[in-house]
Amino acid sequence: MQESNSLMQLLGSLLGPLLVILVVLAILGLFGWILWNARRKQQAREVLLSSLGFTRVQPSPEFSQRIDLLYRRNSSQRLKFTALFEKRSSQGDTYVFDLIETSGDDNTTIANGSVAVISADLNLPRVHVSGRMAFEGKVGSWMAGAAEKVIGWAAAHMGMERLNLDDMPEITERLMVIAADPFAARDFLTQERLGHLLWLADANRLSEIDCGGDCFIVKRAASQVRTSGTESDLRSLLDDARRAYTALS
Repeated sequence: MQESNSLMQLLGSLLGPLLVILVVLAILGLFGWILWNARRKQQAREVLLSSLGFTRVQPSPEFSQRIDLLYRRNSSQRLKFTALFEKRSSQGDTYVFDLIETSGDDNTTIANGSVAVISADLNLPRVHVSGRMAFEGKVGSWMAGAAEKVIGWAAAHMGMERLNLDDMPEITERLMVIAADPFAARDFLTQERLGHLLWLADANRLSEIDCGGDCFIVKRAASQVRTSGTESDLRSLLDDARRAYTALS
């Protein structure tokens, strides 16, 4: 009887450490799977981009300067490319890139599989055009309004302001435009031109465009994170970049 009790006590004393070991192994296994899956997706993207004529490159000072123009908020902000692919053509150069901010304690993703186009045929004002989120009901409208206020606040810190498009009801319902120079933006972004960008508000591929000089960047909105980076979405985003080039050039 005493031997049986001693055995039970021994098993009880081992149970706690054993559970801790199993939990740690489970966590390590989960992190390992996440890293393996991320690496697998990266390799698949490289294969796809290679088949489409893209080459992996290091960022040139000229390219970095254009990205700084569109994304840098202040001189202390540190940006770092974690991947950059380039495809050159007579019409202009197309890039697919990942970008993070390393200024804080943790890295923040700025762009993941975004597409940049640089062309001498472009002469763009500094503007941000995004599809407006459509939510049903009062709560949904409040959420959309709150998100747009945050975007407006961030834009104000970059010296930009929201463009009043009330004279274009169909446009203002679906697009939000923020500009560094509202007058230059209104001259360039005619109703016809904005009409060719209404796909930015497509619920299945809600997107945004940042423009400036001879460069623009197309990326999916944060709400599309589940599909962003997949092969089908990358192909779709490249098609959308060509569509944006036609509208903006």
